[in-house]
Amino acid sequence: MNTRSKLLHMFTMLVLLLAAFPVMSVAAKPKVPKTDKKVVFCHRKGKGKSRFVRINVSKKSTKAHLKHGDGYPGQAVPGMEGKWFDEACKVVEATRVTSEPITLEFEQWGTVSCPAGYSVVGGGYEGATSSVLYSQPAEEGIAPYPTYTFYIFTPPEEGWAVQNGPDTQTLTIYADCLPTAP
Repeated sequence: MNTRSKLLHMFTMLVLLLAAFPVMSVAAKPKVPKTDKKVVFCHRKGKGKSRFVRINVSKKSTKAHLKHGDGYPGQAVPGMEGKWFDEACKVVEATRVTSEPITLEFEQWGTVSCPAGYSVVGGGYEGATSSVLYSQPAEEGIAPYPTYTFYIFTPPEEGWAVQNGPDTQTLTIYADCLPTAP
């Protein structure tokens, strides 16, 4: 191999090495997207207890925001029963649907449905004299949806479900429902 061929070979190797180096450095230190460092809050604004604005803040400030009464879009408004945040942090009142009293035996389920075109955002039960096993949304992705002891939901129907504990008791079940986003 003559000197000219050696130089051309070394030059080619150098170009290949330099071209590969930036790729290796990028792969070694990936950038974290800004969205992974931020969280969206409904921030209490001014002295009025029911005025909120949507803000994006560092995840590091989460505890402080929750401590002074801020909340998350789509969640219950802290300290305001039956009120929920929409995605723009407007405070909206949920439609509460309540069952007739239901007598449940060991491990039986009782349910209540949201009106058509509504989604469940919360719920619970009243009248318990003993423990219940579950009190949860009745919606897709949460077992045993759609089939319960006394009712079969027809998707996209949603509501609230309660599974009784060991003692027979009569419960009233309720669901807090908001209109489904179009």
